[in-house]
Amino acid sequence: MDCLRRDSYTAANWRRLYDIRDCAARDSARSAAPLTMAADAALLATSALTIKASVAKAIALVEARRATRFE
Repeated sequence: MDCLRRDSYTAANWRRLYDIRDCAARDSARSAAPLTMAADAALLATSALTIKASVAKAIALVEARRATRFE
């Protein structure tokens, strides 16, 4: 995302980034239904990937999970 590249930060982009981090921290720390990653979840980091590569990785994760699900 262009708004998160170091060389393109603006005040608005910094504010957006801090808002996202604050929201995630609040959601993760709340007492009722905290936002947490499921034990069997797969983390797909896409920041350094193209859309095509991201989709390919997502499909590979799903296919790998489906292959082991019924063993």
